[in-house]
Amino acid sequence: MLGDDFDDLRLVHAEQDEARSGSGQEIDGFKNLHQIAGGAAVKIVAPKIGGAKLGDGSMIAADGQLAGTPSVMFDAVAVILSKAAAAALSRDGAAVDFVRDAFGHLKAIAADAGARALLQVAGIADDEGVVEATDTKRFIAAAKTRQWAREPSVRTLA
Repeated sequence: MLGDDFDDLRLVHAEQDEARSGSGQEIDGFKNLHQIAGGAAVKIVAPKIGGAKLGDGSMIAADGQLAGTPSVMFDAVAVILSKAAAAALSRDGAAVDFVRDAFGHLKAIAADAGARALLQVAGIADDEGVVEATDTKRFIAAAKTRQWAREPSVRTLA
């Protein structure tokens, strides 16, 4: 059972390129985290409120728009992107701010291979709280608390 510090998870997703047809399975894995994670709510956030198209052509509905649903509202974030989507979002201030704010607020971040480019543009380095999207057990463990060891790298401490 997870503690009170992990009540919700934000999943960021953008339209996938054709080479990434398996993305729906990865997203389904994160949507099912609430079953593994003691009932944590999973929300889908996309660049557009209408949702995003997966590599297989199906649509995934969004619970929020990237520019209007800040990461500070969630306990942890997972960023699932194709390389093409990551390249596009790397030029989008809302997307860069979203991951930078999640990092700065000491949240756990799961990122797939595509999302790594966005994290790099945002200046996010790997630490114990930045995990591979496929490692859900490690992500859940990291999401149970803030990443306090990260704090000196994101702000001046008294």
